[in-house]
Formats: sequence, C-alpha cells, structure tokens
Amino acid sequence: MSTTTPTTVEPVGDDFPIDGLMPKHETQVDTFLTTNPTYDGRGVVVAILDTGVDPGAHGLQVTSDGKPKLLDLVDSSGSGDVDTSKVVTATSKRSKKKDRSVASTSSSSAIPVPVAASTAAASTSTAASIATSSSGSSSGDKESTGRSVYITGLSGRELRLPAAWQNPTGRWHVGIKCGFELFPPGLVSRLKSKLKKQWLQQQQQCVATLQQQIRALQQEQATPLSPSASSSSSSSSSSSSSSSSGNKNRLANSGDPVSSPRSQVPVAAAAAASASASVLSPRHRKESSSSAAVRSPLTSPRVSRSKSTGKKKRSSREEEHEAQEEQEKKGSSGGEPELRAADRGQPGGEQPPVSNESPTAANEPTVISARSNPLPVEDGADEDAEENDVDADADVEAEIDDPSGDSTAAACQKKQLEKDLREQLKQLRELQKSYDPPGPVYDCVVFHDGQCWRAAVDVQQTGDLREVRAMTDYRVEREFASFGGETALNFSVNIYDEGDRLSLVTTAGAHGTHVAGIVGACFPDAPEMNGVAPGCQLVSVKISDSRLGSMETGTALVRALRPVLENGCKVVNLSFGEPSGEADVGKFTRMVAKLVNKHGVLFVSSAGNEGPALSTVGAPGGVSSCMVSVGAYVSRSMMASCYGLTPENFREEIQYTWSSRGPAFDGGAGVSISAPGGAVAPVPNWTLKRNQLMNGTSMSSPSASGGFALLVSAALQNKLDLSVHALRRAVENSARTVSDIEPWALGCGLMQVSDAWDHIKAHSLSTVNRMRFKVYLPAAKQRGIYLRDPESFQDKVHAVQITPKFWPNATESEKIAFEGRFLFRSTVDWIVAPPAFLLQNDVRTVKVTVRSSRLQNHGSYFGEILAIDASNPTAGPAFRIPVTVIRSVQIDRLSSNLTPTTMSNDDIYLKPLAGGNGARFLQEMDAFAPGTIRRLFITPPSGASWLQVNLSSTNFATSRMFVVHINQLSPAQRSIKHCRYERWLTLTGKDTSGISVPVLDTAMFELCIAQFWSSAGESKLLVDMEFHGLSLTQPSVALDSSTIATRVDVQSRLGEESLNFEGALTSYDALVYPTATVFAKPQARDVLNVANDKQTYQMELTYTFQLKETREVSIRLPSFGEMLYESPLDAQLWMLYDANKRYITSGDAFPFQASSTKLGPGKYTVLVQLRDENMDRLDSFTSLPLVVNYTLPKKIDLAARSSLSRALVAGPKLSARKIHRGELMPIWITTPDLGSNNKELIPGVTLRGSLTITAAGVKERNRQVFTNGCPLEYPVSFTVPLRSVTDKPSAPESSTLTSADTGLETLIAEKVAESKIAVLRKFCISKQSSNEDKITALESIQTLIEEVSSPSFVFRSGLPAYLAITATYLNSSLSTAELFEEAYRVLQVHIDMQEVAAYFGTKHDTISREDTQVDLLMKARRKCLLSALSNLCRAYQLCSKTVGFEWTRPLEVYSILKQWADLTTPEYLSLYVAYESQLGNLGECLAQLNKALGRDLLSKQRSRQQKQLYKTRIQLLDQLGWINWAQYERDWMLLRFPSSFLLL
Repeated sequence: MSTTTPTTVEPVGDDFPIDGLMPKHETQVDTFLTTNPTYDGRGVVVAILDTGVDPGAHGLQVTSDGKPKLLDLVDSSGSGDVDTSKVVTATSKRSKKKDRSVASTSSSSAIPVPVAASTAAASTSTAASIATSSSGSSSGDKESTGRSVYITGLSGRELRLPAAWQNPTGRWHVGIKCGFELFPPGLVSRLKSKLKKQWLQQQQQCVATLQQQIRALQQEQATPLSPSASSSSSSSSSSSSSSSSGNKNRLANSGDPVSSPRSQVPVAAAAAASASASVLSPRHRKESSSSAAVRSPLTSPRVSRSKSTGKKKRSSREEEHEAQEEQEKKGSSGGEPELRAADRGQPGGEQPPVSNESPTAANEPTVISARSNPLPVEDGADEDAEENDVDADADVEAEIDDPSGDSTAAACQKKQLEKDLREQLKQLRELQKSYDPPGPVYDCVVFHDGQCWRAAVDVQQTGDLREVRAMTDYRVEREFASFGGETALNFSVNIYDEGDRLSLVTTAGAHGTHVAGIVGACFPDAPEMNGVAPGCQLVSVKISDSRLGSMETGTALVRALRPVLENGCKVVNLSFGEPSGEADVGKFTRMVAKLVNKHGVLFVSSAGNEGPALSTVGAPGGVSSCMVSVGAYVSRSMMASCYGLTPENFREEIQYTWSSRGPAFDGGAGVSISAPGGAVAPVPNWTLKRNQLMNGTSMSSPSASGGFALLVSAALQNKLDLSVHALRRAVENSARTVSDIEPWALGCGLMQVSDAWDHIKAHSLSTVNRMRFKVYLPAAKQRGIYLRDPESFQDKVHAVQITPKFWPNATESEKIAFEGRFLFRSTVDWIVAPPAFLLQNDVRTVKVTVRSSRLQNHGSYFGEILAIDASNPTAGPAFRIPVTVIRSVQIDRLSSNLTPTTMSNDDIYLKPLAGGNGARFLQEMDAFAPGTIRRLFITPPSGASWLQVNLSSTNFATSRMFVVHINQLSPAQRSIKHCRYERWLTLTGKDTSGISVPVLDTAMFELCIAQFWSSAGESKLLVDMEFHGLSLTQPSVALDSSTIATRVDVQSRLGEESLNFEGALTSYDALVYPTATVFAKPQARDVLNVANDKQTYQMELTYTFQLKETREVSIRLPSFGEMLYESPLDAQLWMLYDANKRYITSGDAFPFQASSTKLGPGKYTVLVQLRDENMDRLDSFTSLPLVVNYTLPKKIDLAARSSLSRALVAGPKLSARKIHRGELMPIWITTPDLGSNNKELIPGVTLRGSLTITAAGVKERNRQVFTNGCPLEYPVSFTVPLRSVTDKPSAPESSTLTSADTGLETLIAEKVAESKIAVLRKFCISKQSSNEDKITALESIQTLIEEVSSPSFVFRSGLPAYLAITATYLNSSLSTAELFEEAYRVLQVHIDMQEVAAYFGTKHDTISREDTQVDLLMKARRKCLLSALSNLCRAYQLCSKTVGFEWTRPLEVYSILKQWADLTTPEYLSLYVAYESQLGNLGECLAQLNKALGRDLLSKQRSRQQKQLYKTRIQLLDQLGWINWAQYERDWMLLRFPSSFLLL
C-alpha cells in the first residue's frame, strides 16, 4: 500500500502574464509610452473600416485625455438604410382617460407565446419582451389631459408622438425595418434560439390544454345517464364542454367574417343539416340514380302547406324571427343558447333555442327541423312536392316529441366537438414545425425640427414614442440608443436625401469593435488593457453588408473614403481582404492611392490568413503599393497569457502558421511589416462579453495602425512636417528582423515604435524621405522579380523602371532641384546591380541581373536590391527591388531512372520508387516542431493530370496538427482561390491520411507541409507522392445534339490505370435580359472629394423570371464575376424578390460564396445595382444579361459506351476497364434523352454538368494507404435542340354555343340583346352610376333574358352578364343580400338543378355535335349556378358584419354550394373558412388553410389572393384564441407583403 506525501501549495500571487493579453512589449509600445506618455495618439483620428464599432463597448467611450473616443459612426454599405420617403401628417386626439403604456403584444418575437384562450390572459400579462427600449422606461399610468399627436406607421401601428418634438413643416417621414435584417448573424442566432425555447414552453401548455379538453369530453361521453336525468345532465354537460372547450377557443365577434357567436352555433349546425338534405349534388347522383324522380324543393318555386291545418306554411326564417321577438318580449334572452340548454327554472341556466316549427315549453328539449324549406317559396307548387313536405313535417313532429333524440344530438355534437379539438391539436403541432421567429419590426420616424433632421425608432414596438429620444447624425451630437432587452445591441442614425433615407448604424459582427479596441481602447482604471494608442479618436465606417453575411462591397468601400476625409483621419485600418491576381488595379485601389498620395492618409491593411504557402497574400493589402500590408506574429508571452500554452515547448517568437506569405503574383513583397496577430480586446455588448480573444492578420493590422497613430501623435506634438511616405519608410527601415521567420512572412521585420520614432527625428526632413519611388518591370508588368518557371532558371537581365513621386504640395523649384544619388546594395551574391544610380525628376531604368545558375539546390530563394541615399546612408533604403526565385525538381516521364534529388531546405530530398501507376516518390521529413514549415517545389512530369499525396506519421504517440497546401500558379489562373488546395490533418501514432489534387504538367507547384504553431512536440513524417496521367484530350465537352453520341478521348500518359467513368447533367442556364433600366437619383454621400468631387451614379436593372415548379436557383453576373477590389466599377450587387416584393437573398461579385436558393413556383424579380462615376460607361450595360441557373429536380445521367455501334443500339454501358500507358481510348457519350418530365427545358436552354474520370482504388498490403483517385471533373454542356415538328392533331370543334340551328329572327334578337347588355354592363360597372341606376340596369337585363328565351343566349351572354354585374357589388362593398337573392331567383327560372345534377352524376361521351352542344350547355348552367351561389354566400358574409345578423339562411345557401363545388380550393377557401367556422369546424378550417398555404399552388396565385388567405388564417387564429400565433402571422405579414423593394 502506497502512501502519499502531502505537498505544500504555494499561494498564487497576482503575477498573471497580463502583458500578453494586449501585446505592446513586442513592438516597443510600452517603452515608448513610458518615455513619452503624451504621445499616446492624442490629436490623431484613426478610421476603422470594418463590421462597425459598438459605441457602448467597454473602453471605447473616452480617450486618455477625456475626449469622446468615437467621432463618427457611418454605415457605408447601405444595409442599414430605411426608406423613409413616405410622408404623413399628424392628427390630434383628445385623451379622456389615463394613458396606460404597458408591454405590447404586438410582436411575436417580443412575446413568443402560443396560448389557448384559457391561458391567454395570464400569458399576455406575464410574457417578457425581447425588444424593449433602453432609452426610457414605460411611462406608466399618467393623467393625460392635453392633446396627443398621432401618426400611422408603415407597420400599421398608431404612433403617439411626444409633444416636445418640434416639426415646423408638419411633415413626418415614416419607414419600417425588420430587426433580423439589421442584426448581426450571431445575435440573430442567439435570439432565435431563445425565442424558440420560450415559444416551445407556451406551445406545450397550449397542447396540454387541448388534450385536457379532449379527455374531459371523453369522460363525459363515457358517463352513463339515466332516462330521467338525460335532459338536465345532458344539458349541463353540453354547456360545460362547450364553454370549456369550443367557446374558449373562439372569439365572439360578430363583426368578423369568420367569428362565431356561441348563440349562433346550434342554429348554424341545424341549418346546414337542413340544406344538406334538400338537394342532390352530382356526387349524390352517382351513388343513387334511383332517386332521380324525387324533386328537390329548390328546383322550382312551390307552396308548402301544413298537413293538420291546411294553411300556408311559413318559412323557417319567418318563424325564427317571430320566435325571437316573442322571446325578447318575455325578457328571457339573458343566456347564450347552446346545443343542449339548461332548464329555464334552473339557477344560472340558459334559454333554450327557439324551434323553427313552433314555440315550445321552457323546459322541453327542442331540435331544429332538418327538413325545413331553406329558400323563399312561391305559389304554384305541384302537389307531389306538397305531399313530400307533409310527410317530412310528420317526421319532424315525431322527432320533436321524442326526448331521446335530444340526448343523441348532444352526443353527436360532443363527438363533433372532440373531432374538431383533435384537428386543432394536430394543426397546432403542424404550425410548430414551421415556426421561425420573424424578428422585431420597427417603425421609424424622421422629421426636421427646424435646425436639423432627427429620427426616432419604436424599439418597444408599442407605438408610444413619448419616452423615445429623437437623434440626429451621430457626428453632430454623438448620441446612440439601444434596441434593448435581450438584444443589447446599440445603434446610431444618419439621415440622407432630405429625410427620404434613414441609416440605422449597427454592427454586422464583433470583428470591428475588437479591431477598434486594439487600436485605441482606453481603460483609465486598467491601463494595462489599453489599446496601442489610447489617446487617439476613432471613426467607425461599417463596410460589412449585412445582406451578404458581413462581407464588404464595392459601394461600401468607395463610400467609406468620404467620412475618412470629412473627419480628418490620418490613419485608416482595413482588416478585410479577398483573393486577387492583379496588383494596383481597380477603382477602390486607385482612390486609396489618391487618398494616400494627395491627402497624406496612411492606409494599413491585413496581409491575409491563407498561409503558410508562398504567394498567398490577397487584395487589397498584399497587392496594393499604396497600403501597408501587415503579417501576424506571436510571442511566448502571448502563448502563455492568451492561449494557455507552456512557453518552454515553443520557440521564442514565430509567425502564425496561417499568416499569408509573399511574394505577390507580380513579384511585389506582399507583406510590408509584421505585428502581434492576437489580442484580448473589447467586443460589442450584444455578445454578452466585455472582451474576447481573437487572432488573425485582422488583429496584427490594428496593432500596427495603433503604432502608426503613436508616431503621428508624436510628430504633431513636435510640429514635424511628416509625410506619409517618410512615416512608412521609418517604420519599415527600423523594423526588427527575426531569424526564424522567413522574409515572405515577416516582411521588412517586426514593427518597433521607439526605433521608428528615433528614425523620424533623425531623417524626417530629408527630401528623399518625403518622396516615394515607383518600382516597375514593364516587360513582365510586375512590381518585383519573381522567377518560377523552369525556363527562367538561366541567368537573366531584368530592366527595372524607377519613377520618383513627389509630395502633394511640392513646388516646381523643388522638383527641378531634386537629384537623387543612390547606392545599390544587394542582400545576396546571386543578384547583381550597378553600384550607383542617379535619378532626377524622370523615369530611369536600371539593369538587374539574377544569376539563377548559382543556385545549385532546389528550393526557394529571396533577395533584395536596396537603394541607399548616398547623402543620408544611415536612413536605410529609399526603395527596394524584391527578387524571389523558385527552383523546382523537374520530373521526367522516365522518373524511375532519377537519383535522389537534394533540396535546399534542411537537406530534403526526393527518393524515386519503382512500381506504381506513374512517377512515384518517397520523401522523409523530420525535425518538425511547432511552426516548422517544409516546402517541396516540383514540376510534374509531362502528361501528369493529378497527384496523390499520402502522409504517414512515424515517431509520435500524441496527436499533431498539420496544414497541407498544394499551390500551382499558372498564367491562366492568377488568383490563389483557383489554384490552392488545403487540408488540415490531425495525425497520431502511425496514422496515414491522403489528399488528391489535379495538377498541370506545365507548371511548377508547391507542396507545403507545416506543423501548426500551437501543436506541441517534435514530429517526423513520411510523404508518399504518386503522379497519374489519366485525362481527357479536351478541356471541356460539348455534346452534339445532331448526333446519337459524341466522342471524347481518354488517355493515360504515365502508366496503366483502371478507369471509372461518371457523368451527369445537373442544371441548366437561362439568360435573362433587363425589363427595365433606371438611373437612380444621385446621393449626396456618393460625392467623394478624393475623386475630384466626381458624382457616383447608380443604375438599377430589373430582371424577371418565372418558375413553374420548385427549384434550386443560383444567380450570377458573368461579366463581373469575382471582381471586387480589382473591379473597374464602383460596385455590383443584386437582390432577389418574390412576386410580393419580399426580399429573399442577395449576391455580389463572388458567386462561389453564395449557395443556391430554393424557390417555389411563381414570379421573381432581380434588381441589379451598378455604380460608376461615368454615365456613358453605365449606359453600355443597359442590356447586360443575367444568368439564372436552375438545378434539375433529377439529374440526367450520361451513358458512356466503348464504341459508336454500341451507342447506336444502346448496347452495354462502359464499365471499369484498364487503359495502358500511351493508349488513346475513345468513349462515346450518348446524347441525353430529356424525357417528358423536363418540360421547362425549352429549345436553346443550355444544360450543364460534369464528366468525371477516376482511377480505381488500390490498397497496399499491411498499410492503410488508399489511392481513391482524383475526381478529375470536366465541364460538359448540352444545348436543347429545336424539337421536330410533327403533324398537329386536328383542332377540336368549336367549344362555344352557336346559333347555327336557330332561326334568323332569333339570331337577330340575340345579337340586339347582347349589344344592349354590353352597354348596360358598362353602365353598371361605372363608378359614376348610382345604386338606383344600377338596380334599374339589372332589371333591364333581367327583362332581356326573359324576352330572348334561347338557351344559347341565356347561358352565353344573358345570365353570365347578369351575374357578373351583381358581383361588382361585392367588390365595391355595396352588396345586399336581397340583390343576390333576386339573382338566384332569376337563375332558378332557367336552370333545373335536378337535371344538371343528374347530368354530371353520370359519365357522358361527347362524340356527336349534338352531344357537344348539350355538354357545353350543362357546363354553362353549372357555371352560372356556382357563380350565383358563391356570390350570394359572399354577400351574406359581408352582411354578417351588421349587428343582429342571423346565419340561418346564409348557411342554407352555403350547404347547397358545398354540394356543387370543392370549397377547399383557393378560389373558395376564404368562403369555406367563413362558413365552416360558424358550424364550429375551426380545426378543419385551419387544416385547409395550412394545406393551401403550404402547397406550391399558392405561389401561382396573385399576390392579392395570397394576402387574403394569410389574413383569413389570422382571423381564424384569433377566433381560436391563439393570440400569439395570430400575432406571429401578423408580424410575418409585414415581411411577406412589403410595400416596396428594399433600398439598393
């Protein structure tokens, strides 16, 4: 048994290595500020072009000398713009009661609580709001005796304005903004997650409530009742169940088209049953043809007489009306009748419903007759109908006398109620599946107070703005507000275009605030956490476009330069960038060059995070001569404090592995200097953190910017006339070199602020130091010498042009007097330059010789020519000529005869191996340590098409992380994103991992393997490389539509391969051309001083396309693809909208970064923005085509066969087979059969896909090494040909009723009547016609119909015109039920409904002309019948808004319509919901609405129809009592149906 000796734990002191959290020691910032405490950035303004800066973040309020830290906040991207061009006027209302400003339930995002009616009140009072204002608390209960001013916001809310707001013009600009369009993605994700959790809790409560109600009904139905107690018990249970379930889930608002007062439910149900038994619909006819002899009481007017009295029987409507009058006289209308009412004498009981037959005793159960006549009756009825009615009356009387029938009715009603509750439960769960918080929707108000423009945002979403402070442009008063609550998101405002455009300035991410904190955060109580320059002031310019996921745009970049100049910024930090293959090109780069060279603004940018391979720097920093490009450095102090690493396991100082390396593609240095690339700095409040660790060249750039701010501050306080070029040269020439860091990564060295200040004091007044010098190789169009190609390995002389550039205010005499005397010094012996060089104010050329023959080993080499000012040699080089030479291993096709080849880097050599399918080599790499990089430069063998690399670990047990890059630059692809392949690997023990990449056999590539900088431990790797030569002989394949098959040739040029072939067409392109072109009004913020006060103009192109089925769609502008910093235009941006103007997605210059979007059927609009200062240039793009790529629902496989003969007869497809070295194997690809399912593939459409050839997998014995092959993809296209024109089928006979068989007089009468009807119809539709005149016109048409009795006329012109005119009353809200009842009566005169029902109840063949005429006649009758019935139902629906409306008659008509048409179609769906809700079928109504709104058919409807369906669902949700689901839909309505497109 072992014993443990207790150890003594030493107390931990306050010795945390805090210096590494905000690194300053590495760049001498700490010593510089200790010596010069006032040179801390005071008097210097630094611009932060980034994702935006949070003005409420810790450390970003004041400078070290008490001045405001943030001078200006600007959103130059336009993503925060709000259209406030809508102008309204205010109205005054007298407040007669206390104003209660309570938390509003107007936003589903604010109160994510779906509740049933039973829990609605509690939820409303207790739900917490996400979007509460931080600018002021609720006003509470205040006595308001004065007048309040109100305006209506675009959200529909009534906005109450403070009396203190001054608006002399009386014009209020209003706008609206969706919060989730404005909030940063991280915040949106957090809010949605929280909202969903809160919503789910209340959803579960609502589900539980419905389940309890269902169980209660089941228990009541399961309880047996004695006959004596049947009446009272059934009555009380029905009343209880109804009040506890159905009634609590419905709103008793008779003014609502879908409202259902409880008193009307039993009458409605009975009326529906009555009408259902009255008419045989076509579907009933199919089931029972023997009942054709039974006449419906609706088929003709008749009189029904009572069997016992012989008197004329009154209609059910008359009886019900009289019964209600009698009930009112007795004063017994205090209760709401249910299906089973309590006895009148029972305490608290409700009054029973009045029977349609006769008044009954108070305690007698009643049942409404199911046989009562649903329509007004007329004299002249036949005796058969009267006898049928007599029998029916007898049955009704027997049913009334039977008390057991009431119990059965109650049980049926309970079952129906239970069924509806179950459907409600089902639909509630279905709604939850599609729940997606729409986010808060803010009303915005802009006005002019007589001095400046001001704006206010209703962040509480209550409409009460009395506690909201109206703000003006941030730079004027430096005020900001917060969206408050869970958001913790601050914002400020800027107002443009005379109040028509409001800019809400927020942050698109935490990046910009972190960068600003590194530059100049100031913590008076914790100075150790200060930024580099705590005394500087900042200007935040948000260039991140929230619509593009925080990516920068050309518009944002160009606009950003205006606030830089307006605020007098001396230093600009841009920690953004994109891959690029061209240097010193593009509009933005040109404008920055003017900013630097003419206005003396220093521009600092990040080098990029694409390392460790060479030539991975990007735009703008790495390829722009006017910017300082900064790499990322890490020290031991940073490792310990920021990353928690053990410093002893790492080198003293290294470069971050991912920091991009030079040289640039054109030979430029790529990286100017380096600075610490990690820090713990402030982040926005919405992250719910004070500060955060971030690393990247995005952090090294602000560290350097802060250092430059210190030096500018020192120069200003010492009144030194320091040019921007002298400042940059001082920093570069004083930077400290690090022996373990290669120059392509480190640049001139690590920034040293104290040494740079000493350099400035000693040499700033030198003429040469104030100038800049342009270095350019005209032959190669490069900024440096960069040799990579094998043919360049011979000694070669390069002509380099040197051009002096003077400072902006240089005089002519200074230019004349300039004479530079330079001494050239080479840093290596293989670069030779003249020893001296004389330069005047002119371009001169110097000859530089690169002796590549002296470089014996293969590898990478770097050197420089330093131009030293002979008059001031201690100042360092005035300019540099960088030279990079790459010597690669050139592998011949007969590589097996090669001997081991030594590389220059640590004696790395390639060992050729025999065997394999091609050239195979083994490379052992040892001595890996954290941050170690090994590079192999290889020129592939001729004929190579792809490379397989397998990495195996050998001597370590713990895991190691490695980064593998394979970069192959070529003239055709000068951007790193097209020629770089990256893989991050974690290896342990004897793991093996592989990577397969395509290669070109004509260009050298770099295989770069690096152990990650923070991966501790030494490592050794075994690298197995094998080249393969399987390829197609052409770079792309275009299938020929005129042949059965198209031939392509496959060859293997290195060795024997096993071939696998796959091919498919997956999408098709359609060119869309603009339908409209608009030159937008120029904006004041687009006038840029730096561009010689030129106005930037904006052209907006409108494109439309339509989808018939759901598709994955991607959009691109090929003319401007992948051009941002190098683009000659200001910007290109497109935005996609649906038919309702709802924003869907956006894209810009980088289509590869945007994924495809799934779109449903419908019409879509694409708005494209092009901006430039040249109107003529923009005008040349007015016909610019847009490419819309549609993904096929099912890919079209391409079949390959080994011969043409097999292709012609559709023989066996090509299977895997071997192909020998040098063999050329033809493959025949069959022309694809598009089939009938791809109807959208119209002639001229280009289908696109790929052909893939791979080598079969090989597994080596005893080793887990797999050669899975490299999927070499070749683009394939196929243009849909014109389809062959076949004999068209004979056209069917005329589909209209004619008068061919009528007499001449009848024909003339028809034509005359048609002409009269046409005139009368126009008269009725006219808005100038009065109602009396319209009634007269309708009577005239009715007379014409009666005079011309020809069926052809009646159903072709007469009745359709008559019914269409009555329908106009619905649209004008002038409809009366009597008018449509009269129309229905006229219809009955000409239509035998029983005959029509019998016709459509059986199948008919329309062979002869007579059959066709009969079929057309019946269809016309049915169409008129449906029109009359539906218009009558809609008229009653409108009349239902009146007080005291009765639903009995409308439901009778509805039940008839229901038998003739499917009312769940979109045409009738709103009508279906309005009436079915009166029957208590709320769950079924919601099911049909959800079904219609969820299917693709919805998108085929017009916007107006869609909007009506959504409104109907909102009304139904209100009726169910699901108030938060209703509000959820209302919030989405603002997003689904915006009034206009978003601002571009």
